[in-house]
Amino acid sequence: MKVLRKLISWVLMTALVLGAVPYCGTASALPGGEGEQVVKQEVIVGYFDIWKGDTWQDTNRDGRPDMPGQKGKTYTNTYSAAEKLKDWTLTRVEVKYPFSREEYEAAGGRQYGYDGSLWYDPDTGEPKMSWDKFKRWYLKHLPQNLSAKIASQDLAGGKAVVKWTLDLALLSNALNLKDPENRRYIGYEPDNFGELVEGWRWYLPAIITWYGVPKQQTDLVAVSIDPGTGEADPGGKYTGRVTFRNDSSIKLTGVPVEVRSNGAAVLSTTVDFGPGETRTFTFTWTAPGSGVVELKGVINGSRKIQETRYDNNEVKVLVPVKEKQTPSGPGSLTFQAVSQDRSITRPPNTAKWTDWVTATLKPPAPKPPRGWLEWWKITSADLTYPKKNPEFTFGTPYPPVGTVTVPMKPNGHEAKVEFQEDWGMDGAKIYSILERKMMAENPKEYKLTARYTVEYKYCWIECDEDGCWTECATATTSGTVSGNLLVNGTGVDSRAQ
Repeated sequence: MKVLRKLISWVLMTALVLGAVPYCGTASALPGGEGEQVVKQEVIVGYFDIWKGDTWQDTNRDGRPDMPGQKGKTYTNTYSAAEKLKDWTLTRVEVKYPFSREEYEAAGGRQYGYDGSLWYDPDTGEPKMSWDKFKRWYLKHLPQNLSAKIASQDLAGGKAVVKWTLDLALLSNALNLKDPENRRYIGYEPDNFGELVEGWRWYLPAIITWYGVPKQQTDLVAVSIDPGTGEADPGGKYTGRVTFRNDSSIKLTGVPVEVRSNGAAVLSTTVDFGPGETRTFTFTWTAPGSGVVELKGVINGSRKIQETRYDNNEVKVLVPVKEKQTPSGPGSLTFQAVSQDRSITRPPNTAKWTDWVTATLKPPAPKPPRGWLEWWKITSADLTYPKKNPEFTFGTPYPPVGTVTVPMKPNGHEAKVEFQEDWGMDGAKIYSILERKMMAENPKEYKLTARYTVEYKYCWIECDEDGCWTECATATTSGTVSGNLLVNGTGVDSRAQ
């Protein structure tokens, strides 16, 4: 029997906890009140259980066994509207029983099911129990002479104690707690009970209504911040804009506003805001040599002004600083010649007629549109040089006509090609019998040009209010580089083959 009493006590405590689950309604206007409104309504349901083993148990712990036929029994439970205190001053609380279908619907209906979990009507999908189901399940199991009242209240703390008074009569109205189907509905585990064990429940419904007046809503908002650039140069100076708003219906004076750049104030002042006024301020800031700059606009950071909320007092933006790039110069096109038999190396950027010349192209590193350069390489290149005159002879070295273009072989940051200087022997001082004059009297510089295409990968930093990350992309660019080749004579004489 001790085991049975412990079981009954546990069942009762579980039932009392489940019976206290509330529904949170919303505020609505109250006709005739001086600014007073309905802040919250709940359809609440308590219950009174009785259990018998060999004798009836004291289930409500008032020192007396609870059994059918008793009158004037009471049940109390505490309800809360504390979550409304931030925005409302509670003025009164009322509880009502009995209530009509219209009052049930107006209060939002019962939000919890028979087992204490959130209820979604299987027919409508709405998050409340229909009146018909509420009536069939709860109002079918009522005690006699049921009444409800507010036993005590703490409006400043948002609490109220509801007290039901009832008579334990008519077991035909009570819910049989031994019935397996009933136990399944109310969330109890199935159990085996002896023949003498009895368990019964009466439900105690009511509607509790909280009234109040709205508190003065003071809200200062950091609206936006514009840094003046999406990506900063190292050491660059910029002008930004920050916007704040008074989302209140009253004038606020001496409101502190500031902008911080990586924690250091670049704007700090106090200003006045009219009701609903929006104000924009400019500020200047200097980018560091590298990294990311956090610009933060703050209103009422010291909480000098008491607000309804403070979670919208800051706005920030992150600005990446460009990586410094080492200048690569304009690029170069250079030449190295050797004699026709490859036995003599000429001075750089000079050649004689019949020499073999190696052209080396080193284009400038590409400049990315943003961020920094990860890598680059030449993908194609060609070289254009003078074309030998078809009438050219050793004795009459006519100057070149037109050009020749040959492909170069890329290798990373440079490209090369070898060609033969066959178009001129300037500086050889040849007397042309045919032309009856001196030709190729002086050395001459020829301008040769290389065209190239490079592929490169560049990266940059992207930021939002939550942080920064690296983005990368590939691109191509092309260009030309020219170089001068000095032709200063001939590498062979007229007898050369």
